[in-house]
Amino acid sequence: MVKIKLWLTGYVLLGIKIALTSNFQFINVSVFLHGYSVSGNLYYRGTLSGNVHVEAYTSSDFQTQPFREFIINDFSSGSSYTLEDFPAGNYWIVAFMDINQNNEYDKGEPYGEYIFNPLTISGQDISGIDINLNSPPSKPSCLQPPDHSTTENLDILLVSSQFSDADGTDTQTASKWEIFLSEQNETDTPVFEREITQIDIEQNPSSSYTSLKIPWGTLEFGKEYKWRVKYRDFYGMEWSEWSDFSFFTTCSYDPDLDEQIPDETVLTQLQESYQVDIGIKTINGETVGVKTDTGIIKMLKSINPDTLPDDGKPDNLPFGLFATRIENLQPGQRVTVSFYLPGNYENPTWYKYDPVKGWYEFGNVSFTYDSANRYTEASLILKDGETGDVDGVANGIIIDPGGVALFYQKGDINRDWQIDISDVILCLRMCVGIDPVDLSKADINSDGRVDISDVILTLRLAIGLPVE
Repeated sequence: MVKIKLWLTGYVLLGIKIALTSNFQFINVSVFLHGYSVSGNLYYRGTLSGNVHVEAYTSSDFQTQPFREFIINDFSSGSSYTLEDFPAGNYWIVAFMDINQNNEYDKGEPYGEYIFNPLTISGQDISGIDINLNSPPSKPSCLQPPDHSTTENLDILLVSSQFSDADGTDTQTASKWEIFLSEQNETDTPVFEREITQIDIEQNPSSSYTSLKIPWGTLEFGKEYKWRVKYRDFYGMEWSEWSDFSFFTTCSYDPDLDEQIPDETVLTQLQESYQVDIGIKTINGETVGVKTDTGIIKMLKSINPDTLPDDGKPDNLPFGLFATRIENLQPGQRVTVSFYLPGNYENPTWYKYDPVKGWYEFGNVSFTYDSANRYTEASLILKDGETGDVDGVANGIIIDPGGVALFYQKGDINRDWQIDISDVILCLRMCVGIDPVDLSKADINSDGRVDISDVILTLRLAIGLPVE
């Protein structure tokens, strides 16, 4: 008897045993196939139970029958599996808990994929292909504003239900919010779309996964909208289903705007000098002019910063925030918006308030003082759908809440925007223990205490000497 061994690509061995007669005629042929194996462990932290299916597919669409399958009937977290007889190639390895025992995955059942799919098999058995099963978060619901209600203002607060998950100890890592006009389809570009992540929560203490205040100007007067929200968990970084839509109609007018009608004489001067498109009387009573190099300024309001969270807020926003809505843009288009502010300012910055990210300094701005007319021009470059546009979508509309920000200089202890002998006296009182120490105001040399050296440095600042 003659034994011949042949190798085929993708299998460990194709063994062919051939028995020959004395005149070299075949008596019988036996073929032996042996492929590679894949093994690992399955982990699950939830409370649901059921058989677990581990499946391998030859494509990422999972539309065909699984190429290999392994079923664990008495599953517990840490159970092992082995899939056998793979030819060389790329495979997508997935697993699910069959809660309803129909032998196929149904949405909502604990599910997991090998994190480095596709798995490449070539030349040897592979172990350590572990998979974590995860249940998606429960479908949230919309709580506020009440369904089919009419709002009292435009900067409404959206509130959704608390996070819940069948995996028991799983936690929330994100929420995503969308607002549409009521007649839009869910496949259309939304009016507003923002995601709140764990990083946002850590960096902005006033943010929340389950509530979001919509910036003034995002919504228009007297229109019906619908909104929805979904949640993402930690164990599987998996999203829940979208909530059902909830509908609301916005108010027809904002009475605050009655107090913000610009002074006609001042506005005329601004139009003649700077060709402004629109003017507004701000919270400090001053008239400010605004213009844009493209598009139309459809809505404008001066927002009192006292109505916004304190964390990260600048020391002084003399004109409040300008809530500006610019329309008639192409999606993703850039625009230059210029504000004309009465007065000259030392070291001004431009700050924005984002309901997700909180307060932050906006860098793409330039300040130019016109000494003849005594106005400062603040010119911002904005791009639809990017930083500075708080609606979160490139939809041809920019929603921009921001304003000029001023910060007190160290040594200006009484916060009157100047350093003089009264500040020296206050620093001395802190130094000798008469008044409570405030390092943010009086620790001039930043050594973590207020002592006689800080008193001397405050005095130098008061008389115009350098402190280096």
